[in-house]
Amino acid sequence: MLTASALILGSAVSCSRMLDIPQHGVLNTDNFYQTDEDASCAITAVYAEFEDNLFKRFELSYNWLNSYLSDEFWHGQSDRAVDLEMMESFTFDADNSTVETVFVSLYNVIGKCNVVLDNVKGESDFQQRARAEAKVFRAWMYFELTTLWGNPPLVDHVLNPDEASVPNADPADLWKLMETDLTEAVNSGKLVSKTGIYDKTNYRVTQEYAQALLGKVYLWQGKNKEAAESLQKVIDSQKYDLFRGQYGDMFNGVNQNNEEVVFSTHFLEDLQSPIIRLWPSSTGLSAYSRDGLNFTAGEPNELNIFANAWGGIVPRGSAYEAFVAEEGVDGYRLNETIKNYDFMAAHGYTIRSGYKEVSEGYYYWKGRFVGDDINYNAAFPTVFRDICWMRYAEVLLLAAEAYIGVDQTKADWCLNEVRHRAGLGDKACTLEAVKTEKRLELYGENIRYKDLLRWGDAATVLADAGKAFPQFSTEGLEWISPFSSYGFKKGKHETLPFPSTEIMANKNIVQHDAWK
Repeated sequence: MLTASALILGSAVSCSRMLDIPQHGVLNTDNFYQTDEDASCAITAVYAEFEDNLFKRFELSYNWLNSYLSDEFWHGQSDRAVDLEMMESFTFDADNSTVETVFVSLYNVIGKCNVVLDNVKGESDFQQRARAEAKVFRAWMYFELTTLWGNPPLVDHVLNPDEASVPNADPADLWKLMETDLTEAVNSGKLVSKTGIYDKTNYRVTQEYAQALLGKVYLWQGKNKEAAESLQKVIDSQKYDLFRGQYGDMFNGVNQNNEEVVFSTHFLEDLQSPIIRLWPSSTGLSAYSRDGLNFTAGEPNELNIFANAWGGIVPRGSAYEAFVAEEGVDGYRLNETIKNYDFMAAHGYTIRSGYKEVSEGYYYWKGRFVGDDINYNAAFPTVFRDICWMRYAEVLLLAAEAYIGVDQTKADWCLNEVRHRAGLGDKACTLEAVKTEKRLELYGENIRYKDLLRWGDAATVLADAGKAFPQFSTEGLEWISPFSSYGFKKGKHETLPFPSTEIMANKNIVQHDAWK
C-alpha cells in the first residue's frame, strides 16, 4: 500500500556504517548519506527494490496486466483461470490482486527513490549520479502509474506519519514531475553512457535511456516536437543499433545486453543460489502437467527450449493474423515470433489426450528460453536471462510517430529502418503505419495495451474482449462464453481502479467514479 511503502526509508544490508547508528532501529539522516559509500547504499536500494519486486511480485503481475488487457495473448492455462478470464474480459474490479500488486510495487520503488533525493545532498560526481538515477527511476514509475491509473497520488518526498494519506494528483502535475525529473537527470551530465554500440558491460540507467523515456513522456502528452528532439539525441549518440543477428535470438542469453538494448535488468548465474527465471512469457509451451504439449518437464528436447515454465501467455489468433496481413504466412518476423500447432506437431510435440488448453493453437516463440539460457544441472531446472525494458526499435518507432507532421523525411527513415530489418520494403510513415509496425515489432513487450489507450483505440479494438474463450484439444478448437457482460467500456476502462486495500488505508484517495 502507498501509505506503508512511501514511509520505507530503504535498506542496504552491505553498508557497514549503518551498524554505527546510535539508536537501534533508527536511521539518523544527520550522520548517514554523507559519503559516496552512503550514496551507493541508497541508490543500490533503488535497483534492489526494483529487481526484488520483479522477482517476487511485480514481473509476473505487470506482464499479466499488460498482456491480458491487450489483444495480444490468452492466459494459456489448461484449467480455466477465472481470475485471469476476468481480466481478459474486463469484468475485474478493485479487489483484483494483479492490479494491486502492480500499484504497490511501483510505489515501493518510488519510496526508495525519494530516500535518495531527500538525503543524498553532496556534490561529488557519484552522489550527483545517484540523484540523477533516482530521478529516472521515479519518472519511469510515475509514467506507469499515470498511464494506467490516470490520477494516482503524487509522492515526491519521504512522508512523515502525519502526511501518509495522500490525495489523488492532478495529471498535469504528474506529467510535470516526470518531465522535470528526466530533464534534470539528463542535464546533470552525470548519467553514464555505453562506450560504444557493442558495449555489453553497463546495466545502470544511462543518459540515453533517460532521453528515450523523456521522449516517450512528451509523446504521451502530444508534444511531438519535443519528443522528436529528445529521441533524436538517442539516435545521434550512435551508441545503439538494431540487432543484426537472427531476430528470434535477440533476447537469448548469449545475446544479452546487445546493441539494441537500451535498458535491461540483469540476473547473475549463481548455481549455488540459482535465480529461477520463469517469466510467464517465456514459452507458453509446457508447464509440468498444467499445459498440454507433451514435453517432459526438466529434460532437454528436440527444439532446445525450456519446457519447465508455467506457460501462461499464448498468442491470440488475431495477433497471428495481423502478422500475416503485413508480412505473409512466411514473414520473417512472424516465423521468429509465433509458431502454430502444425509446427509443434511436425517436431513431435502434440497436445496430450484429454487436455483442453486456453489456446487457439499458437505459441510464443520470440519469448522462449533456449540453449545456454537453460541449466538443467541446478537443483531445480533454471534459466538465466535479462529482462529488456526498452530497445532501440522502440526508440525508432517512437521517433517515427513523433516526426509525423514535424519532419516527414525523418519519420519515414525511422519507420523503414525497423521494416528493413524485418525484410519489408519502404512505406510512408503515417500513424496507421506506426500502429501496425509497433504491434508486430514490439509484440509481447508490454507496450500494446498502453498504446491502445493513448491512441483512443481501446474501446474499439477491445469491445468484444472476453466474449468467448478458446479451448484447444485433440478434438480441435472450440469456444466457450462464460460471461454475459464483457469488453472494454468507454468511460470506465481508460483507467484502472485504485485497489480496494488502498482505498481503505488512504482516507484521502478517491476512487474513479466508474469504478465505485
